[in-house]
Amino acid sequence: MGIYVAIIAKYGNLYLGTVLCGFLGLFLLCACYIAIGLLLSAVSENQMTAAVLTFGMNMLLQLIEAIAPALHVPYFPFLPSILSRLSLHKWQSMFIQGIIEPAPILYYLGFITITLSVTVFFLDKHRWGKG
Repeated sequence: MGIYVAIIAKYGNLYLGTVLCGFLGLFLLCACYIAIGLLLSAVSENQMTAAVLTFGMNMLLQLIEAIAPALHVPYFPFLPSILSRLSLHKWQSMFIQGIIEPAPILYYLGFITITLSVTVFFLDKHRWGKG
């Protein structure tokens, strides 16, 4: 990625703030993906199962913004708006635009904290359950 930044800096106008904001968003998004992978690895017994589940869950969280408007549940009209807020892609778009707001940062940090806390819970449960 550094090569692309160097090419743009040489041949065009590079806005360093926008680039750094995009890298911050990418770092937080990757941390979310890793936290999901750790959680699913702690829950499953097999590494291959954990890898497939991690890939599926990450794809679902990435694409849920596109899937949510198509859901029409009669007794839950608020479901599409809730599901679209769970999308990791929606929050990433603000970083790509160079906008730093507290909401996306808190969403990512909260997502990571909750996911890692549940992971520690499952690992402790597994460790003390066998003892």
